[in-house]
Amino acid sequence: MSWDEPYHYRNGENIYKYIFSFGKLSYESANFPFHFGFYDFFSTLITKNFSSKYIIESHHLINLSFSLGTVFGIYKLSKFFFNKEIAKLSFIFLFFNPIFFGHFSINSKDTIVAFSHVWFFYILIKYFENLNNNLKRTNLVFLLAFIFSLGLSIRLTFIFSLFPIFIILILDFLIFRIFLKKISFQKSILFDLLIFFLISVSITLLFWPDTHKDIFSLPFVFVKNYFNNFFSSSFSLPFGILNGHIYSTSNTPNSYIFIMLLYKMPTYIILAFFLLPFFYFLKNFWKKKIFLIKFLYISMQFLIPLILVFSFSVSLNDGIRYFLYIIPYIVLFFCILLYLIFSYKKIYLLPLKFFFICLFLFEIYIFFILTPYQYSYINFLNGKYSENIHKFENDYWGISLKELILDINKKKLFLNERDKIYKVAFCGLNEKVAQYYLNKLDNFKYRTVDTNKDYDFIVFINRNTGTANQSIDDVSTCYKKFFKEQLLTVDRNNLSLSFISK
Repeated sequence: MSWDEPYHYRNGENIYKYIFSFGKLSYESANFPFHFGFYDFFSTLITKNFSSKYIIESHHLINLSFSLGTVFGIYKLSKFFFNKEIAKLSFIFLFFNPIFFGHFSINSKDTIVAFSHVWFFYILIKYFENLNNNLKRTNLVFLLAFIFSLGLSIRLTFIFSLFPIFIILILDFLIFRIFLKKISFQKSILFDLLIFFLISVSITLLFWPDTHKDIFSLPFVFVKNYFNNFFSSSFSLPFGILNGHIYSTSNTPNSYIFIMLLYKMPTYIILAFFLLPFFYFLKNFWKKKIFLIKFLYISMQFLIPLILVFSFSVSLNDGIRYFLYIIPYIVLFFCILLYLIFSYKKIYLLPLKFFFICLFLFEIYIFFILTPYQYSYINFLNGKYSENIHKFENDYWGISLKELILDINKKKLFLNERDKIYKVAFCGLNEKVAQYYLNKLDNFKYRTVDTNKDYDFIVFINRNTGTANQSIDDVSTCYKKFFKEQLLTVDRNNLSLSFISK
């Protein structure tokens, strides 16, 4: 169970009870006034078909379905834009992308945004392709409204993530005329836009009970507060760790996203970017104007967000999970380049092809030995894997807590003092998640204490110890502050993710 899951389970359950009581039961806010709740409700609705014993597994299965839907979505988009060969490559390489795969089941936010983004783009293109087919067009409008509402229910900034799509459509309509070559202004588009708006607003407000006390004014109040908090960095944790340096998230380095991508993407993708100038010499590539424009469109899907983040001060932490939605497009970009390399039969390209194959096989090996913590992946460009323990907050989701705590029983750690009530402290994790697994231990009694009190042992993940209004000079990491004598640890590829220490 990841850090945020208990809150979303509670939020979904509260909305579910409220909706099916038709507002008769009072809604207990999960303190998510900026979270629209549609996905939480939808996920909870489906889990009602499973036993309550499998509440976590059922939610993970739903998240997994949407993640696989994203992989299939990039396949459909690639096939529509290019060809079946590139589509197959994009399916395989996105599936085996460690960062994206690592979020498949455990992430009930960012994978949903990625799903919504890819399918919104694909269906919007299909909408314009079927403007003269009234039935198909109407169905696509309903689908677009549903997918837009789904993405919006995760975070309001989903609207901004669609900005490159609209730029692409404008460029295509005014200049390139590839997808919109037969499109002219039609009243039906305005009508469909109105339908899209009404459905999206209706879904959003229906599953946003925090606004129901005053549905005409509270949505505007919450949206205004959301953006005030967003631009004042109030949503983020106060501090983060970037390549070994502690930083204030209110002053996130402009290089953050580039450093993360450089070390978090598989090396074969990084290599492809560095080889991009090489494609200037592949004359056939530049002669295919339509292919080149489509290539530009895909590039814009990740280049525009990266440029915006670099240009403006944006508070960031937790790796690249907030930009998970651009990974499918980065992978597709790579697959286009890979397809071009392997399409050319020149002998001088054989060493490069062989090198790519070897890199891929090596990365697949790393992919499997990190199971199930692939989201903690760091490529070898940043040195030995074990040395990254202090460079990033590797297990920011805290998923390794289950393995760590349940190992107490497996390794019979505290069997000699069964009647003792242990004093347990925590650092860098969601205490509710840790307690959930501690409660599953056999014959183990405990009570929680603060880290500044005497404790028998401390459970921690190596995150920073910073709190709001604390000086950055006083911020350390859980490992540096509390590690003394190791009792248990969870390791993958010699990188320690979580600890139990005296």
